[in-house]
Amino acid sequence: MDFSGKGPIDFRIKSVSFTKKSLYFPPYFLNILSAIFKDVFMQEQGAKFKNQLERYVNYRGIDIVLYLKDGSRVELDRNRKIVGERIVYFPSKNLTSAVEIASISRAEFFVA
Repeated sequence: MDFSGKGPIDFRIKSVSFTKKSLYFPPYFLNILSAIFKDVFMQEQGAKFKNQLERYVNYRGIDIVLYLKDGSRVELDRNRKIVGERIVYFPSKNLTSAVEIASISRAEFFVA
């Protein structure tokens, strides 16, 4: 599954108008509003991604491949769990590894 969307979303506010009064907002104010809306949107998307990821991490019959923002690829084995903001997995008997959820750019799920 690709959670990156269908393309870039333009968060810039082009103009603001009201019917009874005409207000002027300087460009820097519109940029601040755009940044606030973008942050709220990204937080909602992050929460949806985390909820879906939590659901699939708990299913043992699904193979998960994570693609990280730094370009690396991580295959999770069946022994995995979410602890806080990390996915902890055990690639071998004595080795524990963790991936930050914030560093994941996309995830692919395969039925084994």
